[in-house]
Amino acid sequence: MKTKKILIAGAGGFVGQALKTYLSTKGYDVVPLSRTHKQGEIFFDVGNEYINPDDISDSYAIISLSGENIFARWKASKKQQILDSRVKSARAISKAISLAKNPPKVFLCASALGYYGTKTTDVVKEFSPNGDGFLAKVSASWEDASRAFPTTSTKIVNARFGVVLDNSGGFLQIVRKILSIGVCPIFGLGADEISWISLVDLCRALEWAIERDDIEGAVNVCEPNFCTYSDFADAVGLLTKFSVPVKIPQWIIKILLGELSDELIFSNIRATPNKLLQTGFYFQTPDIFSFIKTC
Repeated sequence: MKTKKILIAGAGGFVGQALKTYLSTKGYDVVPLSRTHKQGEIFFDVGNEYINPDDISDSYAIISLSGENIFARWKASKKQQILDSRVKSARAISKAISLAKNPPKVFLCASALGYYGTKTTDVVKEFSPNGDGFLAKVSASWEDASRAFPTTSTKIVNARFGVVLDNSGGFLQIVRKILSIGVCPIFGLGADEISWISLVDLCRALEWAIERDDIEGAVNVCEPNFCTYSDFADAVGLLTKFSVPVKIPQWIIKILLGELSDELIFSNIRATPNKLLQTGFYFQTPDIFSFIKTC
């Protein structure tokens, strides 16, 4: 049987590197989309929204993880870069798919649970409405761009990521550095809730979404059990022999991160992976304590 070719935009990032390795071990032929003309990669000019349709023809799936890093103070120029990088990459791939002679079966475009806003009183599912705030606007525009050019033969999946946790990087790596000095940080208001997913389950869920014919459109990619920031602190505190729980004052985080602190650290997102659960997906680390045991 012919090996399935999967193209990944953003393969060099925290999630992209892990996903590339995971899919390769599963027998897929993984090819990165790159801004350079490296051998074995496909040229992708995000700024000019161009990718050669012939280069993606005959591929099985395209996964877009492209996007400017959000972890910085948000000046107006930074916010524009965050929005443009996501919209332009998704729109460019959508256009190339519409022009390809033999378009891929699946276009999976990353998105975020920030789609639902910064505060959710009810548990949000994929049909819940778009919320308020900058990240909600970015996520909605990102998803719209993935459908900028109509196609009938390619399934589109908008994977709304929760906070991705893994020892190799991301948010947990920052927390572990703080743990090394004997402090276990409690972010947010303690009672606020965070929807998250382990990097391992994320890679498995993306493969599941690609391969299942009964999954398309918006998909919440998060563990089934969201947790409070206090529970998160209790769990990560198990990673060290000695640490003192310390609540980080809001004013300190706001000085450091500005608007990002309200959109991410002090948000309260209660999401459930409804479509994944309905189609029988099994989570290896469904709660924060089972995840910490794997670290």
